Amino acid sequence: MEVPSVGVGLCAQPHARRRARGIGLICAAALLPLACGSDRTGSSLEVEDGAGADSRQISATWTYRSTEVDVDIILSTKESSKSCATTGVLVMDEALAPIERYVLEQTDCATLRLTDSGDIVLYGQATGYDWAEEQLDVDTDRETIELGPCTPQDSTSPVRFTLSAPDCGNDCTCAQLTRRWGGQAVTLPLGKKCD
Repeated sequence: MEVPSVGVGLCAQPHARRRARGIGLICAAALLPLACGSDRTGSSLEVEDGAGADSRQISATWTYRSTEVDVDIILSTKESSKSCATTGVLVMDEALAPIERYVLEQTDCATLRLTDSGDIVLYGQATGYDWAEEQLDVDTDRETIELGPCTPQDSTSPVRFTLSAPDCGNDCTCAQLTRRWGGQAVTLPLGKKCD
């Protein structure tokens, strides 16, 4: 069952959504969908009941399309009375480069969890915001993917989630998810990839 996206209005960027909706019309009108240079984004949140009465899966999907790169992110939490784990997939399709796929193996919900209201809970700290409502911001120059910044209703400080893979020596990059909130940064290591 798909949960409709309902934002609190403090963080959602309506200009990005209006721009994304209008892009398809502009491209179709010009009959040049591949030459249209504006970015297109999308997101959704889905909650499905599992086979058992006490199990369910919560999944958020974010997409980003541009002439430089296409990005797909899926974050899923499976919970039951016996266990709770979160997994993730990031697929990057950069122009003239091979498709890159990164997988977040099962991670305990005490470390990372997606709630049925769309909140991303990192190390047990909820933000109180529906991040599935937000659109990705992809910066190919800085090689980062971001959600936010947003200021949740019960906070005076903006929150931002950043996916990056900085160089960590020996021809390796170390992927990480960082939450910045109120001057503090908390990072979840996501693995190492070496050439």
